[in-house]
Amino acid sequence: AGTYVFTIKATDSGSGATATANMTIEIKKITVGAPSNVAVSTAGVVTWTAGSNATSHQISIDGTNWTTATTGVDYNSTITAATGSRTVYVRAVNSDTTNYTTPSSNDTKTVTVYKLTLNKGTGISSVSGAGNYISGRSVTINASPSTGYTWSKWTVESGSTPANVNNANTTVTVAATTTLKATATATTLTFEGQTLAAGTYNAEYSQTFTGASSGTGTYTYAVNSVTCGGTAVTASSGKYNGLSLSGTTISGTPTKAGTYVFTIKATDSGSGAT
Repeated sequence: AGTYVFTIKATDSGSGATATANMTIEIKKITVGAPSNVAVSTAGVVTWTAGSNATSHQISIDGTNWTTATTGVDYNSTITAATGSRTVYVRAVNSDTTNYTTPSSNDTKTVTVYKLTLNKGTGISSVSGAGNYISGRSVTINASPSTGYTWSKWTVESGSTPANVNNANTTVTVAATTTLKATATATTLTFEGQTLAAGTYNAEYSQTFTGASSGTGTYTYAVNSVTCGGTAVTASSGKYNGLSLSGTTISGTPTKAGTYVFTIKATDSGSGAT
């Protein structure tokens, strides 16, 4: 493309006279057409229909700083770098700047980005899923209670409501600036002292006690200490004067007569409460 000037000489065969004249021709550049149908998914994937005469396309979040990209590009981290109204710009380019008017005009798509905040209530050790999201994004959120606590619910302090507030692991569709609080309650186990049936020295013994309750899972039991007649008994190969604990059963063949007091610790596998 460009403006061409042909300087032409004419000669008269009869007289030999000559004359020159300029013939001007303009070869115009081809215009690169703008892309169309720019769309942004809630996951931040940007698609568009290619512009005519384009050899590539460029994308921008501010209309000033451009990056080469192809349709279907994951642009989420750039879009969600800030909250509020966010406009994505796409333009077509042709590498032949001599013969093409490039770049094209822009096509745009504007989306809204909201912040999701997750707060930890008493008894919550961790939460996950907080961040900036394009409006309409379904986000998985999760909370983990601390040892000795049982999950309660998500409390909506502002914005969008989770799909199931009673589940620690759930989803929320972010359609506004949202703040959620994960809550838990302290787990108190019921485990009472009991007097078991008497046994006889050097005779096989086995008695089962009533286990713990009010927890959220299964229970495990461990001996904290044993006394016989008020004197501490030291375990030998896991047995206290021939007696040992397995689950909720104390059994064995006692090697010494007396009144035994087993102090037993119950642990709830669900909450970790003891």
